[in-house]
Amino acid sequence: MLWSNFDLEFASSDEYSCDLLVTDEREGVDLYRVWEASDDDSVLVVEDAAPEAVFDYLAEKDGWEDVMWAAEANRTRVKEVVREVREDTVYYLDEPPELVYEEIGRLEAMEILERRGLEPEGLDDAWYYPRRNRAEFLFTSSDAAGEVYTTSKAVRNLDNIEQGLVEGEWPDDEEDDGPSVAVLQQQIYESSDFGELKAGVLACWKTGITENVRIAEVLDAEVDTISTTVWQINEKMEQRRWEQEHVYPYVIDEKRPDDLLIFDG
Repeated sequence: MLWSNFDLEFASSDEYSCDLLVTDEREGVDLYRVWEASDDDSVLVVEDAAPEAVFDYLAEKDGWEDVMWAAEANRTRVKEVVREVREDTVYYLDEPPELVYEEIGRLEAMEILERRGLEPEGLDDAWYYPRRNRAEFLFTSSDAAGEVYTTSKAVRNLDNIEQGLVEGEWPDDEEDDGPSVAVLQQQIYESSDFGELKAGVLACWKTGITENVRIAEVLDAEVDTISTTVWQINEKMEQRRWEQEHVYPYVIDEKRPDDLLIFDG
């Protein structure tokens, strides 16, 4: 067989930005890049520069069901934050991967951060994952010793105004009529002991959205899940009522906020 001198191995370095490598052992130099389709890892995508013999060699390998040329597959850029930002080109067959992203302009990114009550200082990069409805912000900072380091912050559940900012569309003054559900959800979540979903339900209530079906649409959740969450909030409110009557009055004055509600029983 013509391909008997080929060897297939998993790429162990980011140098080649691929999943597998085919080596031509007769020359010991030629390397051909191969990817597993991101939405179907049983399909191999081989770079167009590879000879036909490499394609035939891969078609004979166990563990994969099909092989195709890169020119025949869809491709897009994806971005992922692990310990550092990694950007790759991936190949896919039908549905684009969740890590496909859109760049966010600097001014628009700073506006989104400010809407969320986050400090935009040191902002270095920002991008948006449409399928996740999540924006990622990368910051570059330096400490007192002058050492430079990077941090990232994710913002989830972007509202219509924030999604418009991703596209470079700034809201009219009358359109921006106060904090969005997503902003309120984050504030409640970070400043209370309510979980993220409960904070979302409370944020919906605060903005006048009270029907469970509509809340489920806003929070991208199942209606049954929202119904259960509402019941759990009601249970917690009953606990708070008991605490208000039997606990709060005994907190010493200097430890009690002036505006803490106390049961007058």
